[in-house]
Amino acid sequence: MKKIIILISLYFITSTIFGQNSIEATYQVISNTSYKAVAILKIDNDKSHYTVLKNKNGLKKIKERVIDGQLNLLIPDSDRRPQVFTDISTKILISSVPMFRKNNILKEQLPKINWKIVDEFKKIGDYNCQKAIGYFRGRTYTTYFTTKIPVPFGPWKLQGLPGLIIEATDEKAQFSFNVTSIRFKEHELTINIPSKEKAIPFRKFFEVIVPNKFKALDSKFNSRNGDRNTTVTSKIHRDTDKEMIYEWEEKQN
Repeated sequence: MKKIIILISLYFITSTIFGQNSIEATYQVISNTSYKAVAILKIDNDKSHYTVLKNKNGLKKIKERVIDGQLNLLIPDSDRRPQVFTDISTKILISSVPMFRKNNILKEQLPKINWKIVDEFKKIGDYNCQKAIGYFRGRTYTTYFTTKIPVPFGPWKLQGLPGLIIEATDEKAQFSFNVTSIRFKEHELTINIPSKEKAIPFRKFFEVIVPNKFKALDSKFNSRNGDRNTTVTSKIHRDTDKEMIYEWEEKQN
């Protein structure tokens, strides 16, 4: 009898945890200390979809619809919204990068961030959050996560902690992500991850395609202005980007 009670209890605990794995979190995003935007993170079990809206008024354009008695956010379609799709079951990350007047779909292995979890806590809204520090592509982030929402997701590409990331700021305070609302869903959320077969490898895009695009633009511009006896050369600067250096570049240094 005791075994049956224990099994039933475990069933309800597990059901409660997984029932909360369909989540919509809204973040306020600050880029380069001044530009403000709104981002939506949708989570369904082992998948997540992070979408940045165009500006801080982006929420005004979001329509609300009631599905199965619950309020849902309908994000307007746009060809040029930065997006990140994470699939922890396949350990694949797909990102949509607006560049060269098009949306480029890129794929990469799910980045491994070596987090240092600190014995330091603070209350954020209704959640008691724990501090963690991690380095990712040139920036060191201080984050606060909550194990009350035991999912390994967070804003943008920040992930891998034992709870939802509620707040994150890089050490230069150029980028920050702060949760403004969290909604739990009883029904599954639909997350349509773009086909990885059609996506461009992340390294190939930034190591080969982007430099070649800039060379072609330089050549085109200089051919039009050849009579002015001037030469233009495009350089890629990442000092103000979230990703300042890539893993393969760090290995070369």
